[in-house]
Amino acid sequence: MTTGPAVLLALAITPTILQVQAGPSQPTLEDVLFRAGEYVLRFERVIPSFVAEEHYRQRLHLSQPPAPGLRGRPSEDAQRAELKSDFLMVRSRDTDLWIPFRDVFEVDGKPVRAREERLTKLLLDDSGSAYDRAWRLTEEGARYNLGPVQRTVNVPTQALQFLLPSNQPKSVFRRAGVDHIGNVSAWEIRFEEIGLPTLIRTTGGASLPATGTFWIDPSTGTVLRTMVRTKQSSFRSEIVVSFEAHDDLDVRLPAELKEKYVGNGYELEGTAAYSRFRKFRVTTDEVVK
Repeated sequence: MTTGPAVLLALAITPTILQVQAGPSQPTLEDVLFRAGEYVLRFERVIPSFVAEEHYRQRLHLSQPPAPGLRGRPSEDAQRAELKSDFLMVRSRDTDLWIPFRDVFEVDGKPVRAREERLTKLLLDDSGSAYDRAWRLTEEGARYNLGPVQRTVNVPTQALQFLLPSNQPKSVFRRAGVDHIGNVSAWEIRFEEIGLPTLIRTTGGASLPATGTFWIDPSTGTVLRTMVRTKQSSFRSEIVVSFEAHDDLDVRLPAELKEKYVGNGYELEGTAAYSRFRKFRVTTDEVVK
């Protein structure tokens, strides 16, 4: 099993929509998707100002040995890992897009690096772009993940890429109903990715089409919850993310991520909680605390 999804971005032209007839006082699906696209653009302007603390628990069942170099061992009992990381967004110098990263600072209760000091030094280092440095942090931290799934899609902002105005044309959207999340009557909007190349790919570069659901406030476009699924031969994945309101912000920040991967000989689950949001200003040259 060599599925190692990585988030890739692409441009397209116009969205494909399966429209359910709306009442005269209701917005159309096209209206809600437009508002959601504008919301995600606003979200991408706000969240790079913050670094969050991520508390990430993983649980793995294996019935056969993992590939060399990957954590986990065959056992009747589940294997567990507990990671604490800094989660942040950094602008890509080449694409001018904001990309999510995590920097692990504690594994199973043991520190693996200094906290704010390392983060600040790396982002202030002028030997390369902040994007390149942050990518090295993510690759370094990925070795602590349990299981045979090499992945970079396990970040809370990944699903929002499907709602960007430039990416909406690559999916078919349809309204599936209404669900109450807190005090909000959210539209449940399902999607199926149809455009190539897909936003999620394997380590070999093969497209991995996604399906899923968004829970969106139809009046504002605010995204309350996301779910993304992928499937390839004997492998399947599901990632669900919830967002919560914060004072003085007009966007919701990530609250919890739940993931599940199932393949030949293993089942992997993870839950990540986000807290202690601290405001930083991150560019390719500096970070100001």
